[in-house]
Amino acid sequence: MKDGEANAVAIKKEQSDLKAVVDKVIQKLKDDGTYQTYLEKAAKLTEVEQ
Repeated sequence: MKDGEANAVAIKKEQSDLKAVVDKVIQKLKDDGTYQTYLEKAAKLTEVEQ
């Protein structure tokens, strides 16, 4: 992770089943490259021209 990059999902401690599902989905997105593609597109949308 580069400086300034942060991602978060808020889940209550007692919702361990939900956390497991979210973790699984995120891992699938990382494995197939979708997550990286999203990050690259999001970075382009937030670029500031000088």
